[in-house]
Amino acid sequence: MPSKELPKVSLDLRAFRSTANDAVEAGIFARQQGTVVAWENIGVVATTDTKLFSEAVSKQRVLIERWAYEVCNDFETNKLRMVLEGGPPIELAWAIEPAKPSFMDSLMGKLEDAPIFHEVERDVGFDVEVQCGFLGTLAREYRGGGVSARYERIVIGKEPEVPLRDPRQAKFDEKYQKKGRIQV
Repeated sequence: MPSKELPKVSLDLRAFRSTANDAVEAGIFARQQGTVVAWENIGVVATTDTKLFSEAVSKQRVLIERWAYEVCNDFETNKLRMVLEGGPPIELAWAIEPAKPSFMDSLMGKLEDAPIFHEVERDVGFDVEVQCGFLGTLAREYRGGGVSARYERIVIGKEPEVPLRDPRQAKFDEKYQKKGRIQV
């Protein structure tokens, strides 16, 4: 996406760049039966036409599945939840983010539409000439020492660090329970 390229100078002018040469992008979601039951956002895929998203995902399936394995972690322990080999297959889907309601519509109580997931079957073929790209989520979120979450940069092949919690941090458990992050 030319309009999203990082600046080569200290002044970031990406907000003013033309999006005329940009491709289309959609969110990529993954789940795995028995480990991650709900669709989890793992990044975005871009291609030249909205009709090519399934092909783009299929072309990059190996990379996207590996990234899904690295992203989906347990918030409490920061351990990876998916099984890469020997488990059920990782299911992938793409969804275009729906338009957000205008300010006036949101004041009137209109809610944002839910995205429509388009699951990509494992046997979807692709043309090798399809121009596409994948940008995965850069960091995984895990429980910090206090009331805030911590983020760990994802590096393929590097095991996530398991947080050491001081017993005195148990006083913050109630705030996490209110957010639905942990069960007692």
